[in-house]
Amino acid sequence: MSLARPAIFDPGFSGGASWGSASVDVDRGIMVINWMRMPSHVELMTREEARRRGFHLYDGHQGQGDGVHPMLNTPYAALAAPLLSPLEMPCSAPPWGLITAMDLASGRVIWTRAFGTGRDSGPLGIASHLPITMGVPNIGGSVTTRSGLVFIAATAERDIRAFNVETGEELWHDRLPGGGQATPMIYQSPHGGRQFVVIAAGGQPRMNSRLSTKIVAYALPQ
Repeated sequence: MSLARPAIFDPGFSGGASWGSASVDVDRGIMVINWMRMPSHVELMTREEARRRGFHLYDGHQGQGDGVHPMLNTPYAALAAPLLSPLEMPCSAPPWGLITAMDLASGRVIWTRAFGTGRDSGPLGIASHLPITMGVPNIGGSVTTRSGLVFIAATAERDIRAFNVETGEELWHDRLPGGGQATPMIYQSPHGGRQFVVIAAGGQPRMNSRLSTKIVAYALPQ
């Protein structure tokens, strides 16, 4: 990468398993990872060019802009963002988001599958309403239970899902009031012993997911 030549990184900065974090089923020795394979476009520029484009640091009120890296007190600044087409879609073929389970003893992949449908995303940020599993971008982690379930939301589609940790079969899903770009939490009531799955469905502007102020809890019928 140089001032005259931008660079493309694949996987990009939000690719691999670096964002959502993994969850581990200790009893079965299985680690579950949600990940992305989306390239990033990185442009290095002079301090003068950064000033011309209005690059600035977040000041507590106004954001510095998606992918903007002002790098103040240096001769340079950078712009690093997903490599998107004019339709604001990734320039690589789907699936862009996947979920994988690995055997911690052998290191082998037990199962992997495309993660999420195109229901709430599409060209120019317009929802396609197509519930076709294609593997969409995701930010957030998973949690596993001793009963062999994996709970995860994370995708640009505002659904929370439960998978079988050993097979990857999707067992359940539900629509959230906002994007589930968070990691679910599981707890047991100290009074009745009832178990709950809770997630903050606040959404994520960078993913064009619906914003909300809701925290959603699930439990089996009493």
